[in-house]
Formats: sequence, C-alpha cells, structure tokens
Amino acid sequence: DFEEIFNNFLIEYALNDEYLVSFKFPTQFIWGGIMDKLIENFHHNFSIPNHKREKFPRNKVYLFYVDKHHNVLNLSNELTGFKLNSPTFSIQKNLNTRFLNLDYDCRFIVKFPIISRRFSIGTKGWAFSFLLDVSKEWKQFKFYSNSAVFRYLKTEIYDLRMYTYQYSQLFCVEYLISLLKRSSLLMQIIISSPVAYYPQFDKPTIEITFGYKKKVKNYVFELGIIENMLFYDNSPDVGVHLGFGKFF
Repeated sequence: DFEEIFNNFLIEYALNDEYLVSFKFPTQFIWGGIMDKLIENFHHNFSIPNHKREKFPRNKVYLFYVDKHHNVLNLSNELTGFKLNSPTFSIQKNLNTRFLNLDYDCRFIVKFPIISRRFSIGTKGWAFSFLLDVSKEWKQFKFYSNSAVFRYLKTEIYDLRMYTYQYSQLFCVEYLISLLKRSSLLMQIIISSPVAYYPQFDKPTIEITFGYKKKVKNYVFELGIIENMLFYDNSPDVGVHLGFGKFF
C-alpha cells in the first residue's frame, strides 16, 4: 500500500519515413501519500472491498513479503523514497504494408539494468521486448492495437520467482472531437499476463484508462485517469497520467 509519482522522460528521433529510435529514462518517487481516506470512502460508497485497509494507519508505505519459509519480511523502508529506474532504448519500423487495410509497425526494446540501490521489483536485470502495433483510421475515430512479449533475464528477486516471459495486449479507441484533429478523447484497456509465482501476482491484470489529448502548435498535452472499479486486484486503486510533448 503506497502512492507513487512516476516520471518518464522520452525523446524520439525519426531516422527516415520507416525508422524511429527513442530513449526513455524513468524516475520514481514512492511515499505514503494523501489519498487513503478518499479511496476508502470511494470503495465504501461503491461496495468495493477494502481488504482490511482500515486496520492500518493512513498515508503510510506498507510492503510485506512472505518468503518460501513463511518468514514475513517488512520491505517498507526499502521501497520508500526516490530512485532511478532502468532506461530503455527502442527502434521502431514501419512495415509498409496495408494488409486488411491496416497500418503496421514493429518495435524492439532493450531495458538496461541501471537503477538506484533502493528496492524496485522487476527492474534489476536486462530485459528485451518485441511489440507489434496495428492501427486504423475511420472517419473521426482511430483504433489501436498493441501486442507485446517481454523476456526477462533476471527471474528472481529475494526468493520471489518471476516469470521469464510476460505478454500484454492493448486496445485503444481515439475519438477526434475537433475538425482540425487537435483534440481527442481516448479509452484504452491493457491486459497483462502474470508476473510472478506468488498470490495475486500469478493472475492477469486488466487496467482501463480514460484520457484526453490536446495539440497546440508544436505541443501536445495529455490527461489520463485510471479507476479500477471492475478490475481492482493487483492493480492501482486510482491513477492520474499527465503528459507533455514538443515536436522539433
């Protein structure tokens, strides 16, 4: 139980009409937060389980792990604070095909094992991923699909065994509310396979996000909100995404 501020700095460069390279550098700050009371009241009002949240003091960081010998490890202090996460490098290629009248791109991503010494699940080690993007425009709508497979070289943290491979599937619908195509509403759903051989982490996750995007000259502003009323196990209670980009 914690709150986090996760920041991604991303730079992309188009080599030509077919190839795009990018570098992403993420940082993370984890703390007790200020939203526990709001989340508890929201869950009560909509009859969503709180999983005994009321038994713990509010706005604190809690991370307890039961190892294979049934020892309870308190990792809360290791989780708390600011840390650098693993940067990634990717290359994207336009496949130059219109099969079924759709647009296709593929991406290959490498994640480097460079992080701060603080605890961070899933970031200690090299990882590789391959993604296939499919898109379609129809009138004022854009449809996106993203299929991804991830390969992790480090598959154990403490004695928690992680899956070597993970899979995810994204579906997104974007509605252009402006004739100049400068404003749009989005809804996306991401389905991810289990990540570890551990209760709850051995189940798929489903996240739904509603968003808004606005283009002003060479700038892009984004707003997204996650509230998992339907799929609340092993996923954020609530999340807010803010994005800002500039084209050169």
